[in-house]
Amino acid sequence: MSNGPSVITTDISSCDQEPVRFISAIQDHAVFFTFSKGDYRIQNFSQNIERLFSSEDVLHKRINEFPFGRAFMPMLEYKIKSEEWNLYQEVFYKQEYQERTFEVHVFENDGLIACEIESLHWLNLPDDFIPGRVSLRQSNILTKFKAKTDISNLGKDLCQEIRNITGLERVMLYKFSPEDWHGEVIAEDKVASAHSFMGHHFPASDIPKTARELYLRNRVRYIADSEDKGSPVTPVINSATGKIIDLSDSKTRAVSQVHLDYLVNMGVKTSYSVAITVHDELWGLIACHSPEKIFVGQDVRILCENIAEAFAIAVPLIEELKSEREITSFNDLLFSFFDKAKNGQNPLEFVFKNFKQVLELFSCDGFAYIHEDNVDLVGFTPTKNDLLEIASWLRASFDQNGRSIIAIESLASIDKRWEKIGDLASGALAMKVDGLNNALFILFRREFVSTVVWGGDPRKLEMRNYGGSINPRKSFESWQEVIRHTSTKWYSFEVNGARNFKTLLFDSLIVNEKRINELKEKLLNRKESL
Repeated sequence: MSNGPSVITTDISSCDQEPVRFISAIQDHAVFFTFSKGDYRIQNFSQNIERLFSSEDVLHKRINEFPFGRAFMPMLEYKIKSEEWNLYQEVFYKQEYQERTFEVHVFENDGLIACEIESLHWLNLPDDFIPGRVSLRQSNILTKFKAKTDISNLGKDLCQEIRNITGLERVMLYKFSPEDWHGEVIAEDKVASAHSFMGHHFPASDIPKTARELYLRNRVRYIADSEDKGSPVTPVINSATGKIIDLSDSKTRAVSQVHLDYLVNMGVKTSYSVAITVHDELWGLIACHSPEKIFVGQDVRILCENIAEAFAIAVPLIEELKSEREITSFNDLLFSFFDKAKNGQNPLEFVFKNFKQVLELFSCDGFAYIHEDNVDLVGFTPTKNDLLEIASWLRASFDQNGRSIIAIESLASIDKRWEKIGDLASGALAMKVDGLNNALFILFRREFVSTVVWGGDPRKLEMRNYGGSINPRKSFESWQEVIRHTSTKWYSFEVNGARNFKTLLFDSLIVNEKRINELKEKLLNRKESL
């Protein structure tokens, strides 16, 4: 996709620490002011206030001292006394003035009341621009969601609906990885000419920690124009608290320069994002882009937020249902294996005799039983010498952490010498068999070579310019990374299953077998002594 004629550079070295909620500016398509409760005197205002009040001299003056304010006050007072305000300390409504419609957001702001007002005509849009109409099919959308049983199909429907409602060029469903907060596009809907990011991964630095935290509080982020430098708020101090004004709850808060440059380099004019939270944690984002300026009005944003909430309710239900099916299927196989095993005389012999069922149960390629220096193995496993080395490391690890189960997805990450055995074993699920001199039963998975597609080469994300600053992303072309020396993931139900496998089969049956053998030996010795 085109990155434009030049690449903008800014310093992103401290993005993760940037207090974005204290950016004391408003996007220029809006006007912002705060006023004190009771007397409605203006305490803070954006420097573009003149476009609304026809004067820059507004500080400490009452709102109704200005023509717009006199038209504005009756509805404002009514809304602040409403049940909605009492419940949420926030209201949205529209104000007509001089044959124009203004979209108003009023919210509590640390002892003051803040007001931000947006207007379509302040965006300098083409004369033929027609804002998207709000869909009235919300109930149909919810019904559509209920019929889905997997996240990918549900996500595709979500992206289609959001694009239809907003009129934006590309809508992506972006899911975070809770391990490292990088993201992956798992669903997408776009116009035919738009670049596709479906299946692409993006590093955590693209959406830094402070931005992720703010999404939990203020779920919607609308950037009307990536080239808008914003209108500063003055004074920057909240008169009620004596601290810098906090714009966390603002819907039109200005954007950090590095993120604006990121969007410009990406070829995006208008950006719109809605957070998806599941169990009060950030699960993902609906990320929308357009190369042209698009006005996403208040009604549309609220509807999109409601749809995102419906999706967020459906996600854990679908994930839990999928997990329950996997666990049920696994447990059925496990219990069937146990039923057969309890009728056998030697549990270890039974395990090796029925090795195919064990391999199927744990989706593994081989396993080994290591007792002292004796090794029994089946399927794809390391050689005996490598197995004894792995067993030595595992025993030390078991002693150190006090656990009896260890799941490993990359043996090579522990010791690079084990990279060479990837075609036999890259992942291991190891069980210590108590009571048998630290005997080990280890399941192995071979290397799973996978390809991760990134939206730009992640190795070049922090290329510094000649001034020493770090450039924001300048390339979003697909870049492939081949992942080696790792197996597929061991799921929690497989680890729990291994624990049951060890307890019911080895800890009880093998230890009991040992005791029986010891008893037989004692009886034999007594018989010989008679």
